[in-house]
Amino acid sequence: PRCIDLDILLYGEDAGCSTIVDIKDPPLSIPHSHMHLRPFVLQPLLDISPDLDHPSLSLPLKEHYRDVLGIDQSLTRVLPTKRKLMPLGSRTWVMGIINCTPDSFSDGGQFIEQKAAVDHALRLVYQGADILDVGGQSTRPGAKMITEEEECERVIPLIQALRRDPDFDQIPISIDTFRSSVAREAVGAGADIVNDVSGGTLDEKMLRTVADLGVPYILMHMRGDPGSMQSKQNTTYGNVVSDVCKALERQVEVAEASGICRWNIVVD
Repeated sequence: PRCIDLDILLYGEDAGCSTIVDIKDPPLSIPHSHMHLRPFVLQPLLDISPDLDHPSLSLPLKEHYRDVLGIDQSLTRVLPTKRKLMPLGSRTWVMGIINCTPDSFSDGGQFIEQKAAVDHALRLVYQGADILDVGGQSTRPGAKMITEEEECERVIPLIQALRRDPDFDQIPISIDTFRSSVAREAVGAGADIVNDVSGGTLDEKMLRTVADLGVPYILMHMRGDPGSMQSKQNTTYGNVVSDVCKALERQVEVAEASGICRWNIVVD
């Protein structure tokens, strides 16, 4: 057995630190008296709260980190999948799409048969795809909704086939679905990411399910469902950019409150 050294850096209700508790009761000292001298502490702290002001210093911590310590590097953010850690910001990761549907707008009907879908996946990887996105429910405007059972019948055998093939051993697979039951089945079959066009709005169990699965979650903005998304009500915005941003911010908060880690959320 060994002792565990637990350092408490800051304590308070406000992430902006305007209500930080100040404790000087040896051996406990909050704010931590030496945190501003430790780059390995400041890096993740500033990643969480980049505009943080240290209550006892005369400048923001990010300026202290850059100007006083002379360090201009930050931690590398990654998307943690079961196959690999995918560094973010240094390069573009390419997602190849495999639609196991008869009615998708771009390639509907081409990859319903498993061999055609696997051959297509192999071409995508050879052409540079880093992630394979498998979907069984078309989400084009006006698409017909199928049952959860039919969606699983389309995507689960393909995911299992890809996972049996060594050519795809290190390739993350995302499941394109807005149904929590399909997401759970797909991750159980070998998918690594859940790609949800509804951002958790079409299935009340989705966010909790993703939190339970512990996989990255691509959260997209969409109003209505594929059958109603092009209606006047769902395409009318006051300011489309700010309205979409606010909607995404709200849904990210809901996702985090449901237990999905912030570093596992990708906003689409």
